Amino acid sequence: EKQKIITAFDQTRNELVIEVMISIIEDRGIKIKGDELDLLRSFIITIAQKVELKEAVPALISILNKENWVSRNYIIQTLGIIGDKRSIKPVLTYLDDPDSRWTVIDALGQIKDKTVVTRLIETMNKASSDVIIAALRAIGRIGDASVIDKIREYRYDDNTNIRLTALEAINDLE
Repeated sequence: EKQKIITAFDQTRNELVIEVMISIIEDRGIKIKGDELDLLRSFIITIAQKVELKEAVPALISILNKENWVSRNYIIQTLGIIGDKRSIKPVLTYLDDPDSRWTVIDALGQIKDKTVVTRLIETMNKASSDVIIAALRAIGRIGDASVIDKIREYRYDDNTNIRLTALEAINDLE
């Protein structure tokens, strides 16, 4: 009986945390703005990371199509931290969005699913140096050694930061 009460309490707590998290990310009824709101959103992301609220994934995905790219990036970042594979497809839809690209790449690296590596490689082929660096880091975190030869090509890039990040990724993959 005691365990049933604890389980019910945990479920209620999770639902409450999810509702508060979404309200803050969406800026629903929050009277604070600017840096304070960003700080509060960062706090919510930290909570999501600590408690790994996989129950929040469907709710977060449902509000992902925010026109406000700042809110959308907080949602993508939170989904990456939670690390649930259900997030991959919805998050990938924003890979070509210049306002969300780096956040998406970072989130995919945190989710660590090898199915996204091909998309990351494709993105690197037509990207700025910052995107290439972010993708190299994500691929290193994901750990898919099947693309190591492609990553090795970046050891000879003109950009020193790309070369160094490629070496780090190769080290992670070997």
